[in-house]
Formats: sequence, structure tokens, C-alpha cells
Amino acid sequence: MQKPSWWRRLHWSEYASELMGTAWLVFIALSAATFNFGLGSPLAILLPNRSVRWLMTGLMLAASGPLVAISPPGKRSGAHLNPAVSLAF
Repeated sequence: MQKPSWWRRLHWSEYASELMGTAWLVFIALSAATFNFGLGSPLAILLPNRSVRWLMTGLMLAASGPLVAISPPGKRSGAHLNPAVSLAF
């Protein structure tokens, strides 16, 4: 019987879950920043105070991390939310 190759023993589903979680966090961060501070943003018209928009952006980002961690891909990857940590484990 032939032994499996080294690359077949790797945890590909965990790596894919980590990639999806990281991509989702980057998407949320870029979307929040664009929505709150982009040129022609409707939120800039509704809330002219820049500090309030910074607070909203921070709250969106603070909520997205735990939500990704408790999602099914987050649980599958170990909820590291950092590909370097996942590869180390």
C-alpha cells in the first residue's frame, strides 16, 4: 500500500475556512470604511460629525470579528482569524 503524500495530510478544509474568514473580515473593513468615509457617501450627509462616523466604523469592525469567529467556518478553522497562527498550529 502506498503512503499518502505529505500534501494530502494537510488540513485543507481548515485552511479554506481561514481564508474565507479572513477575506470576510477584509471585506467588512473595506466596506465600513468606504460606506462611512467614501466620497459621496450618504452617511457623510446624514452624520456630518466625523467622530461619530469613526465610532460607527469601530463598532462595525469590533462586531465583525467575534461574528466571524463563531460562524461555522470560524469554528472549523479554530477561530484564529489569522492565517499565520493557523499555519503554525
